[in-house]
Amino acid sequence: MEKQLLAQEMNIKRYLIRFPQEEVLKAENEIVAEVNQHYSFEGFRKGKAPKALIKARMSESFDSWIKDYLVDLAMTDIEKEEKNLFDPMIEASSQNEGVIEIEIKIHAYPKILSTNFSDMQVEVVKKVQVVEKYVEDRLNQLLDQNAILDPKDGPAELEDFVRTTYSVINAEGKVITDKKESEYVLYKEDERPQVKEIVGKKAGETVTFERKFEEKSYTYTINILEVFKRTIPEISDDFVQGIGADVKSLVELKEKLTDEGSQAYENWKNDYIKNYIVGELANYVEVELSDETIDFYAQRYIDSLKKENKYEEELGKHENDETKMLEEVKKSSVKWIKELAVVDSIVKQKEIKAEKEDIDSAITSLAQNVWYMQPERAKEMVYSNQKLMNEIVWEVLRGKVAYEISSEVKIVEIDKDHDHEHDHEHNHE
Repeated sequence: MEKQLLAQEMNIKRYLIRFPQEEVLKAENEIVAEVNQHYSFEGFRKGKAPKALIKARMSESFDSWIKDYLVDLAMTDIEKEEKNLFDPMIEASSQNEGVIEIEIKIHAYPKILSTNFSDMQVEVVKKVQVVEKYVEDRLNQLLDQNAILDPKDGPAELEDFVRTTYSVINAEGKVITDKKESEYVLYKEDERPQVKEIVGKKAGETVTFERKFEEKSYTYTINILEVFKRTIPEISDDFVQGIGADVKSLVELKEKLTDEGSQAYENWKNDYIKNYIVGELANYVEVELSDETIDFYAQRYIDSLKKENKYEEELGKHENDETKMLEEVKKSSVKWIKELAVVDSIVKQKEIKAEKEDIDSAITSLAQNVWYMQPERAKEMVYSNQKLMNEIVWEVLRGKVAYEISSEVKIVEIDKDHDHEHDHEHNHE
């Protein structure tokens, strides 16, 4: 195989690939073997049909198969040197005396002209403020969980604790839930009807109300069994010792919660910085990207929307303005392509790899926080699905690239009531 670069316009390249007769014959034999493996021809045992017969029966389909096969060989060779955004396009082909020449066009990853990651600034809330709030919230949670309950005969009030049974019937009269026990606090900020409707009612009374879910009506009947007044205890050494904590004083409890909060802050901070960098990568890199590539991506995306019958829905998100939607699609395509190019470049420069332990860790996180399944089951699913595996590997690589870039990025600590939105507008003036 011989390849010749015919022309290049930014990231778009046109190659002429020449396959000598022996490579063409080898490709033909490979395809004949595959056809014989899957098809039978009258008059011949399966797997024994001669090449001439198969070529005659398949006609143009055989020629197209040969070209696709040879183009795949050529792309395997080309991709040793550069990655491509889309499948190659055959622009012309010819065959003479057993030699095949194919002209292909590819959209290569664009050349990176510059990066300015040092201009990127990530704002994070000051650690001391976050940890203080964490300790405060955890102490209040402990107090709330250990409130003193006193039965009351009067009507239920906000912040009281109630025990109830509830039943649910649908519009057709079918019983969905029958006298299921439930107990909860009537928190002021809880706007659910099972809270609001109970306020003012006494033990022994019943409330009924309707709720709609997905345009279907359901009737709720709640029987109030008991009402308790909640008294929040004072925070003290005695309280700490009485709740069975593994500390003996309020000071020790606060120290323990401070350590928990500090660790939680560091974990959050690292994830936040990584995710911010990943989301902003495209804004801090310039690439040599052809308008033809952008247009091709946009059209391909729109075609996929139409094929999946999602075009009208997406158009509605853009005020039914096709021009506006097309511009947004083009912006998204540029962002996506820039991200692909810069991540690929840094992965190569720094020799970054997605190790098995990285992949397994990512799968476990998804299993526990997104998919809600056992990690081992999730691993089986991912390792048996190449597309899913590719997505996991990509996320791992993006995260590692963000970590590499983080040393160049400015990390600024701010007060928790800082006006992020104003700064965002100021930074992009």
